[in-house]
Amino acid sequence: MKRTEYEGKYFHHEEERKIRKLQPTTSGISLYETQQDEIVVLKLFDLNYNSSIHDSDTEFLNYLCKKFTQGMRRKERKIKPFSMQFDLAYTFSCATSNISLESTCDVKISYTHGLILISSGDIHVFDLYTKKFITTFSIPDCELLYMNIEENFDGNNNDALFFDCYGHNCVFKYDLKRLVDQTINKESCDFIWKSEKLEEPRGMALWKDRLCFEENLLFVCNEKHTDGSILILRSSTGQTVRTITNLESPYGLTFTENGNELFVSMLSSIEIFRKDDKNQWTFERLLVENDDIYSQGLTYDKVSKTLISCNDEFNEIQIFQPTDGTIIKEFGENVFLPDSLCLNEETGELFVCQDDSVKVYK
Repeated sequence: MKRTEYEGKYFHHEEERKIRKLQPTTSGISLYETQQDEIVVLKLFDLNYNSSIHDSDTEFLNYLCKKFTQGMRRKERKIKPFSMQFDLAYTFSCATSNISLESTCDVKISYTHGLILISSGDIHVFDLYTKKFITTFSIPDCELLYMNIEENFDGNNNDALFFDCYGHNCVFKYDLKRLVDQTINKESCDFIWKSEKLEEPRGMALWKDRLCFEENLLFVCNEKHTDGSILILRSSTGQTVRTITNLESPYGLTFTENGNELFVSMLSSIEIFRKDDKNQWTFERLLVENDDIYSQGLTYDKVSKTLISCNDEFNEIQIFQPTDGTIIKEFGENVFLPDSLCLNEETGELFVCQDDSVKVYK
């Protein structure tokens, strides 16, 4: 970081800082009194400067200034909890959207760009506020599955879209705004990165670094019935940094609001993992396990601090108390094969992806 240090003297008004002559002493020597100088040190830090000097002080100042600018640009939104009343507010379907929404897989929201994204083989884009259909993105010979949004992925208030797929069997990362704009204009859009191959890609969740968005990590389920795993990818590059192994069919996952705990849905259980002192995610405890729990998609309500789950086997939405696994609420009216869900944190609405539609509850 370039540093400018200015050392100068602070003076009063010209008339007030004249040297005053005092009366001679008895020895006949004249004494003079001068105003004492006050030293002021002003340090300036250029937030747009990238120093080529690599001493530890400069690197640390660069780091602090980077965190400061990112923090100033970050937009905090007021979030609302889900009411748990399950009052139907809207339904995205073939009838309401005039597009095919059969076998819907996932739904996500971009608050930055005001978009709702629904995957159903392709990814359909809607306006968050009017529910109006905008465009559809697809990849030839590829079924697009589960998604995630990374807010402010570049430090300039732009969102990124992650999705996994059958066909390529990998994860893609795109600049969301560029992808939507170029799809509307019928132009091709290059991805930011493409991950290594996964055998059976499923749900994903983003772990956010509190200080540096370049350190965000994307957790992706690789289901595999006998030897499932969760790949942990660096969100900025797509590089696999570590893997959680020996899991039984991991399907959906979500983090608590502080990112300290990871909930993972398995075949008949929901397990909790925690990051240890060595930055390894290790099994902490079993939240719930029985034959009535066939959990798929998960989402965490940051306000009510509850865990919301899709039960595909019994066609229900279940709400758990994460501390002890107690079921707070079950809802199954007109729910059929729920796969995934997400919360609109601005309104408290719950979006539920099921076989042929996405239902919005308030």
